[in-house]
Amino acid sequence: MCVLSSKVPDPVRHTSITFVAFLCHDTFVGREKTDPNNRVMMACGIANAMSTMLAVRYKCKDDNAKLLLPNPYEPWNAPTDPKYKEATDKAYRSFKMFENVKEWNFMSMPIMWVFAIFGGDLPYMTQGKMDGIILVSGVTYAVATHMFSSGYVQLPEKRLTGFYLRRRVCEFWLVGSLISLVWFSLGYVGIIKKDGWMQV
Repeated sequence: MCVLSSKVPDPVRHTSITFVAFLCHDTFVGREKTDPNNRVMMACGIANAMSTMLAVRYKCKDDNAKLLLPNPYEPWNAPTDPKYKEATDKAYRSFKMFENVKEWNFMSMPIMWVFAIFGGDLPYMTQGKMDGIILVSGVTYAVATHMFSSGYVQLPEKRLTGFYLRRRVCEFWLVGSLISLVWFSLGYVGIIKKDGWMQV
């Protein structure tokens, strides 16, 4: 068992836990079909978002080169001096960006797993084709996350293109996972045979 010290800063500790969960989970209900590439890309997306957030925050310094926003980050204690407003606002946006990337990864990873595991059972689908679909959609998700992260740090409006693209990928995974689960369940109870025809 891996135990992370409570003294480790929260962003680092949470990201470490995410890496462990994403990279070590190789099986699901006994069906070893998951593609590790997407887990790596999504975990790297979180790491990139965290590094972007920390870089922005640590650039916030006063006239004496002292950090304005030290760890642990507390937005409610940010300096109120107007001359630091632009820098502290950017740091807060980067913080919200990082939290958003984590939340979306936690929500989208399970449905991606389910689609990857059971999608190969769909008619006219092979596991090789399924792996290709998951890989391409995973790359699209990673690109969308990068667009979202970099855009949000600049201006809130610039996050929308990446946000909508990422949402489309998640919707694709969600619909695919639901169809795959229904098809697998029908086969499991004997309503549909392995060749895709219904039992008469």
